[in-house]
Amino acid sequence: MNPPVKGMTGTDPIVHWEPIYVKYIQENFKKRPLKSGEMYETSFYGGTVPYKLDPTDRYYKYLPSGIIPEDELKRKLSQADVHGVLDLPADYTITAVQGKQAIAALERLKNEQFILTCSFHCPHVPITPSEPYASMYNAKDMVTSVSIHDRRENSPYNPGKIDSPYNEQDKVQYMTANYYAFVTEIDDWVGKILNKLDELKLAENTLVVFVSDHGEMLGAHGMRGKFCFYEESVRVPFLIRYSGKIKAGQTISTPVSILNIFPTILDYAGLKSIPTDGYSLKGVMEGTIPPKYDFAVSEWTWKNGNVPSIMIRTDQWKLMTTHRDGGKNVEALFDLKNDPYEVNNLLGANPERFKYNEIAESLRSKLVGYLKDVNYPLVKGVEQRTLIQN
Repeated sequence: MNPPVKGMTGTDPIVHWEPIYVKYIQENFKKRPLKSGEMYETSFYGGTVPYKLDPTDRYYKYLPSGIIPEDELKRKLSQADVHGVLDLPADYTITAVQGKQAIAALERLKNEQFILTCSFHCPHVPITPSEPYASMYNAKDMVTSVSIHDRRENSPYNPGKIDSPYNEQDKVQYMTANYYAFVTEIDDWVGKILNKLDELKLAENTLVVFVSDHGEMLGAHGMRGKFCFYEESVRVPFLIRYSGKIKAGQTISTPVSILNIFPTILDYAGLKSIPTDGYSLKGVMEGTIPPKYDFAVSEWTWKNGNVPSIMIRTDQWKLMTTHRDGGKNVEALFDLKNDPYEVNNLLGANPERFKYNEIAESLRSKLVGYLKDVNYPLVKGVEQRTLIQN
């Protein structure tokens, strides 16, 4: 009989807790007057906490005059517009609050079987780390992607469009430094949670899963955010630990999906009969069976019909296509071994695109087969796409 499974996962949360966190900040943090170069952070922190603006911030250009045009102020501020250093004590950040909640939950649950999810919000917009993390990375030392000046002339994502300031290296360096600060803060809190498992003598009987649901472009291809199938956005950290069951330090190079988390947990708990679109990685990690597929699939249900909505990626190749009936977006095929930064789309407007028909159609066939395996309702849209449309 398998032992009870105790689990922890890190993913992006549903935002229902935001008003609760804002109320917490407003009740525990005394609002102070602004200093030069500061504004109150209103997109996430409820207008109570000041932050010092960085060059990537939407309002940074107005600092010299101190006057923001009225029409600019009337526009809805997005969390993605906010960049800088937050003047919030480290114990009050959303990461610290969520980390402390997870540790408290372990204390409460230490004597019983449990599944615990700690959903860290960060790293996420607004990109406003607090000290001491904000000073750990110097913007001028940050290395930006080699694709930062890519004009995406043969890309499915706004070909030829320039997304200022995310194609400007000196500005993206600030964004990168602050993003790394967020990551380091999370690393610290994950360490504290794992230390608590050790302290409570739970580590040997606890399955730990660490994963993210998306990445961040950080200026790659002159873009920001998570709304695409480029590696910086779609490839995420995925680590699993179970002392005594999973060999430490091993890397599985075959692409897998976060859909596999649920059946993997069930498998370690001795439950295998619940239907799921994923498959257990238990045997893969323990070296008893190979991965079920040699690829991973990701989808994006954006309403914009001109961008890819589904992707398949093997160890070497990636195909971006669509599951919409009559989809018109540019298809993209990348050779990840020879073009790891995805700057050379082998389809679309590539004059030699027909040389890659066989590879693209092989990937499409794998994708269609997988979608039928999981009874995907939009498989017809994938089947309808042909390279001649490009």
